[in-house]
Amino acid sequence: MSIYDRAVDLNLKLEAARSADSNLELITKGTRLVDSLEEASKYFASAETFRLQARVIDRPNLDRKAVAQAVSGFRAGLSRHGSMAFQHQPATTMIEVAKSQRDRAARWATARWKALFAPYDPLLERVQTEHLVGKSINIAVAQARASKLRAARSLDPIANEAALRSSLGGEDVEAWLHAIETLATELSDALNALDAQRAAFTPEVREALRRAASDGLPLSEVSDELLGALRKSGVDGHLVVRADD
Repeated sequence: MSIYDRAVDLNLKLEAARSADSNLELITKGTRLVDSLEEASKYFASAETFRLQARVIDRPNLDRKAVAQAVSGFRAGLSRHGSMAFQHQPATTMIEVAKSQRDRAARWATARWKALFAPYDPLLERVQTEHLVGKSINIAVAQARASKLRAARSLDPIANEAALRSSLGGEDVEAWLHAIETLATELSDALNALDAQRAAFTPEVREALRRAASDGLPLSEVSDELLGALRKSGVDGHLVVRADD
């Protein structure tokens, strides 16, 4: 085979390789576009299901004009370039718009989900900021229920539905809302029990606990009588004591 023949053969192989690479790139970009649109569409459908089950009145504020323009531009590209349009800017724009609108819907869903926890925010705030005193079982229940509620509240009810099913049980929003209400009731009951126990303390015990929870209670001020009262109330383990300098 002459040098010329070798050059022609090599050129044909290079052209075939370039064509294969081009087709592969086209398939990759087309798949990316399809996946982006499917992901957004599934999220929108799930958002509507969430809205109905959670009895939310408003809908996600999507930019319909941006969507219409992106679709129109991509259709025009298909009309002019056929399948090669997947490699042009309108296809990229479609992907970006699909993602941005999906993100809008996600912000709406998480905000509406968190709003469902609003009635229980005072209970969660108490556990977060208050020094709980009383029977350890009630403290443990209050902290555990508050932790579970906070964890559920932080999730996206659509993107994290598997985590919510595992944490709250049930397969849909209605079941989750029932579980949330149950957790909140148990949290409230535990806090009420702690309040009742604290109300039964003597004034001296309540004052000692108040000081222990703020600046600490100097050891020199813990008399035998006070220590006995604290032990009788079952709260001596909650004290913060310090020796005088």
